[in-house]
Amino acid sequence: MQNLSFERFKIRWFVLLFIVMSIVSGIYLSLSDNSQYASDIASILVAGPLTLYMFYQRKSHHISFNESTLDESMTKKRWVKYISFTLLVKITGLFAMLLAASIILYLFKDSLGWIIELLNDMQLGSMTPLNYVFLFISICILAPLWEELFFRGILLRRFAKKWRISTSIIVSSLIFGLLHFGGNSIIHATLFGCFMAFAYLKTKNIWVPIALHSISNFMSFITLLIPGSEETIVVPTNEELQETLWISAALFLVFTALFVYLIVKNWSKVRAIPKIQAPVIESVGISQDVDQTTEAREVIKEERMEDEE
Repeated sequence: MQNLSFERFKIRWFVLLFIVMSIVSGIYLSLSDNSQYASDIASILVAGPLTLYMFYQRKSHHISFNESTLDESMTKKRWVKYISFTLLVKITGLFAMLLAASIILYLFKDSLGWIIELLNDMQLGSMTPLNYVFLFISICILAPLWEELFFRGILLRRFAKKWRISTSIIVSSLIFGLLHFGGNSIIHATLFGCFMAFAYLKTKNIWVPIALHSISNFMSFITLLIPGSEETIVVPTNEELQETLWISAALFLVFTALFVYLIVKNWSKVRAIPKIQAPVIESVGISQDVDQTTEAREVIKEERMEDEE
């Protein structure tokens, strides 16, 4: 029975697939003639093949992304703690983007009229149920799957075999953040990636960051369900901008202070994560449960107990 490590994963082919499907997606958008479903389908054209490739490589090389089961690594209290921190990161990022948008509008309002007109032209009417289905599949299912499997399950672990854990988390998360340039703030996406990396290394189960990532993206998804979210964009007055600016700045500072406090408080747990010394392997036919040593299982239980305190 042959065992192969995550080091056999073909990153160069993954990157090539990402580039090719991004080009295909762009060509499709340019030929779609502003179809109502064009952007949703284009997103799936990228996320779908990448997700399939991750699972294909996993099956071909018997790669394990888990060293523990969810029952071993997670408790209700730990889920609450991790989900709460995920929501904190998401809310902090939303206020950061609101603050940045308010500052830009306040300083350059007279020069941004064409952007407002462009955004209004892009709104092709109310979204249909099929739009919501496509969008949900893309950002709440496919994106968390392939991004966590690749950035945490592959890239993070490869870095962690060469560098310190803290360095590996930062570098892999920075690459993750750069990928999200345009959709999210790079800084916000990088910080979110750091927490996903921490959650994966602490729980040793890839389904934990996948679930947290899906929850975070679902928060973005439900904002589209808010009544009035599809109305025509109107440039606010200076008074309205000032009010929004002060409120968003105050809330951003509050949530950022809480975020920084929790990071500092838990940084010792990051430094305590041992460096990966050997690749994690999985035997043919085994899905989540893997053959572990008694010592490895005890470490997982001890870390879980620490989080319970």
